[in-house]
Amino acid sequence: MDVLNASQNFSENLSQLNHYPPTTVRVLWLIGIFTSVLGLILQMFLLCVLPKCRRYDEFALFQLTIVRVLNTTGEHVLIFNVLSVPYHFVIFWNFYTDLSLACWMFLFTKNLFDRIVLVFVNNDRHRLSIDFTVTWLVPVPLALVAPYAFSTAYYITFCAIKLIITSVNVRSFKKSKLSRQTAFRSFIRSKVMRGLHTHTHTYTHTHTHKHTHTLTRTHIQTRTHARKHAGGVSERERVRF
Repeated sequence: MDVLNASQNFSENLSQLNHYPPTTVRVLWLIGIFTSVLGLILQMFLLCVLPKCRRYDEFALFQLTIVRVLNTTGEHVLIFNVLSVPYHFVIFWNFYTDLSLACWMFLFTKNLFDRIVLVFVNNDRHRLSIDFTVTWLVPVPLALVAPYAFSTAYYITFCAIKLIITSVNVRSFKKSKLSRQTAFRSFIRSKVMRGLHTHTHTYTHTHTHKHTHTLTRTHIQTRTHARKHAGGVSERERVRF
């Protein structure tokens, strides 16, 4: 299938298959792009203003938002043909951003899994730069081949790679969710057991103190009673009594 003809007829086929008018679809698409851009600006502002936000998670989420904006914008250009951009470049751009989006989702979820499951996670700037560079460069070869080898077999291969990445992503997310639930239950259980231990210790200490005080008073009363019969009570014992 020729890429140029397929791209030129893509918008017409979409309007035939879609139940909504093309204007409505385009307005909704632009609203999605505008919302993503607002989220990107907000993340950029927080990264510049708050030093606490400059962590691995926030940087990964920031890159993920960038890819989301680029991918949605590229799809808008491809479907509605709003710019006179060569279709080979548009095909490359959409394949690249689509696969990059899956890779960034995997990286973000893997970091979430490492933070919950692993105790010590090395998220220094060296690892940050390596992970980000690799994630940006991995989709490049497949995207470069896409405009010249675009066919059903190539698209199936591309979707299979995305399916593998997405499946690993979902599996890591499920493991991190289960680990987080287990950690939360262990935390609640430890709090409950600590509260029971403190209550038991306080009750035992109070009960022992009361019992000791009762025995002391009984002993003093016994000694006083004996002294009365013996010939009187000393002043010290009266004060204690």
